[in-house]
Amino acid sequence: MVHRIRLTILGARSTLLKFVLRQARRFTFSAAAAAIVITSSCGSEKLLSVQFNDEPVDSIPKTDQEVGKCRVGDPIGQFGQVRIKHLPLSGNGNWIQLTQQAGAPPAKFRCTFIASRGDGRYLVTFRLFIPSGNAALILFQSGTFQPPTEFFTLDLPASGILSAPGSSSIAGRFPHDAIFSVAVNLEIGEASKVEVTLLGNAHGSFTADVASSVKDVARTFSVIQLTTDTKTPGSTFFANDLSALFTPPSTRR
Repeated sequence: MVHRIRLTILGARSTLLKFVLRQARRFTFSAAAAAIVITSSCGSEKLLSVQFNDEPVDSIPKTDQEVGKCRVGDPIGQFGQVRIKHLPLSGNGNWIQLTQQAGAPPAKFRCTFIASRGDGRYLVTFRLFIPSGNAALILFQSGTFQPPTEFFTLDLPASGILSAPGSSSIAGRFPHDAIFSVAVNLEIGEASKVEVTLLGNAHGSFTADVASSVKDVARTFSVIQLTTDTKTPGSTFFANDLSALFTPPSTRR
């Protein structure tokens, strides 16, 4: 059930609030989306903030972002290309486009937080544009373990269907050829869990437990990696407005 909600948060300056209100210009909030805003707008530290409007089109994304650092997997573009591009739509600013080369490793865009904070609540938000017939993978990784190890992967397949890892049940749907937004709440601790919520043109959510075999990886969470789908030759997608907020256990509400 979708509810229309009016939010008044005096003095709020969080990246999250701006992110969700940007979506609210055209779409109503779900109760889950409203909860994300209310529980994460106060007492949080910004660990990552990535936008591309001041970067030249066709350039490689810069390493030093507003908050945090990002790098591409292959700057030359031999394996997979990551470049600043305009969307096929007009009037939406600069985005990064990841493009998979046939028969090669995936294109990667890996962003590292300004610090590793350990246990607590993390809210990761971003916007995506996935052309028809394409897919995207978002990996949540440790910045400590080598080689880089993920403890959770968000799979956004060419079907446009959102499902929890290991499940065939439909938890939501997202469009192709249109901008939509994703919010991922992560409760990191002795037993970690992840809640994914689709916003804007997309809808649906699911909650999943982090496997105990990678719980130590989750407790050093500090990296988000965007990756093309190697199962789809030539796969491509666009991303923008990556953000991560952290709330310590003692200040969570």
